[in-house]
Amino acid sequence: MSKSIRKAEAEEIFHSRQAYHGGSWAAHSQNTALAAERIADKIQLDSELAYCMGLLHDIGRSFTDGQFRHITCGFAYMNTIGHPDIADICLSHSFAVQDIYSYVGNMDISKEEQKRFQELLQKRKYTEYDKLIQLCDAVAVDTGFVLPEQRFVGLSFRYGFNAFTIQKWKAVLRIKEEINAKLRQDVNVFLNQ
Repeated sequence: MSKSIRKAEAEEIFHSRQAYHGGSWAAHSQNTALAAERIADKIQLDSELAYCMGLLHDIGRSFTDGQFRHITCGFAYMNTIGHPDIADICLSHSFAVQDIYSYVGNMDISKEEQKRFQELLQKRKYTEYDKLIQLCDAVAVDTGFVLPEQRFVGLSFRYGFNAFTIQKWKAVLRIKEEINAKLRQDVNVFLNQ
């Protein structure tokens, strides 16, 4: 475990990086954080930690306009400042299927980096927090919360499909069903109350 991150520190990190490179990623991250905090509180996870993970999951976008590169930048930055648990979320948030080639978008890292990050990702044993942030990433947009299927379609229009797309969608929907059962209601109904 990393040194315990608190909400105030996560917000300071977020706002300082947002000043360098804003965009819709910031509002999306804030909504991911709100969703993670609310859900975590109801399913007996640490809601403050979940909020911090949600807020910082896309922090790599403050360093690059790159697509896959945002994952590696976030992972490196959060490790550098002493938060490996958050770094792990930066790595895992896009991978309900634990394979970097399930990423839909530009693979804008070298072959060596691809090999390294594939190994890192496949070694990870996903926690409840990994799954929570994967789901919240799939329901949060810059304007609020949507059905995961709506987010899937939006991302597909922007980035296209690959051989993993349907498998990845099914994995996210399985996570949603697990969390629905813990909440005893649909995630989207819960978030939009």
